[in-house]
Amino acid sequence: MDIVALNFELTRALTRHIARRVGSAIAPAGKTVAGVMVRLRDVNGPRRGVDMGCRIAVWLRGRSAVIVDAVDRDLYAAVDLAAAKLREAIRRRLKRRRTLRREHANRRRRRQAA
Repeated sequence: MDIVALNFELTRALTRHIARRVGSAIAPAGKTVAGVMVRLRDVNGPRRGVDMGCRIAVWLRGRSAVIVDAVDRDLYAAVDLAAAKLREAIRRRLKRRRTLRREHANRRRRRQAA
């Protein structure tokens, strides 16, 4: 898991929090996960606004990347929100793959029966 903080210091506590949240979000994908990248940023940049952002990109073997973004006043909350979005996006991607595989098999059976 690659974690990078842009324009601020990454703490050990934040790193552990990210590893826990993102790890549990990608757990349903199992061995299909090829890579994970987490980017943390201050959305307002040098003006030091209150918005912190978290972008998580996950590469799944044999599929395209799943990328989610979240912004919140609190960086921990942004990570939690992004991890929740990631869990849902991965669930949808895996469900779609299973559905397409099932439909393809049904079409093949119908052709063979005809």
